[in-house]
Amino acid sequence: MNDINRFLVNNTRLNELQEFINIKPEIEKSGKRLPSANPKIEFCNVSFRYPNSEQYVLKNCSFTIEPHEKAAFIGLNGAGKSTIIKLMFRFYDPEEGCIKLEGIDLKEYDVYAVRKVFGVLFQDYVTYCLPLREIIALSDFGERFNDEKLRHACDISGVTDIIKDWEQGYDSILGRYYADNGKNLSGVQWQLVGLA
Repeated sequence: MNDINRFLVNNTRLNELQEFINIKPEIEKSGKRLPSANPKIEFCNVSFRYPNSEQYVLKNCSFTIEPHEKAAFIGLNGAGKSTIIKLMFRFYDPEEGCIKLEGIDLKEYDVYAVRKVFGVLFQDYVTYCLPLREIIALSDFGERFNDEKLRHACDISGVTDIIKDWEQGYDSILGRYYADNGKNLSGVQWQLVGLA
C-alpha cells in the first residue's frame, strides 16, 4: 500500500512538473542594459498582488538601498519579503510603480544579467546529491572546473570552513541519497552551500 501511495504522489508531482515545464515564459529578455556589480536599488511606490488574488502583498512600497549598503527585511509571513526579491528578479512585474537600478527602470535591463549580479538564498532551498563543485556551479555550469572561482565562492560564503578537512575537497559528493559515501550536512551547512 505504501508503494502504491508513493507511486500516486510521485505521479501527481510529475504531472505538476510537466505542467510547469510547458509554461511559456512571459518575459524572456526585455532590455539590453547591463547592471553594474553593485547597483543602487530603488522601489518607487510599488504595488503588487499575485495573479488571481484580490489582496495586495505590497502597496505603495518605496525604499532605496545604496551600493554596498546592507539591508534586512523583517516581517511576518506574507508581509512581502520574498515578493520583493521575486520582483527584483522579474519573476513578476509590479502592477503600479517601478523598480530602478542606478536610477533606470529595471525593465531596461537584461533580466538574466540582473539575476547574475545578485545572490539569493530562499528559505526553501533544494539539496542535490552531486559533487560540491557541480552544486556551486549550477548557475554557471561551464565554470565547474574553475577552482579559483570555486575557492572564492566557498571563502565568501563560509563553505571553506566546512570542507577544509575533506579529502576529496570540491569533488566530495554531498548527501547520501544516491551515494553511500556522500557527505551528510546540517541544514545550516546546506544553506551555506546554496549561498555559495
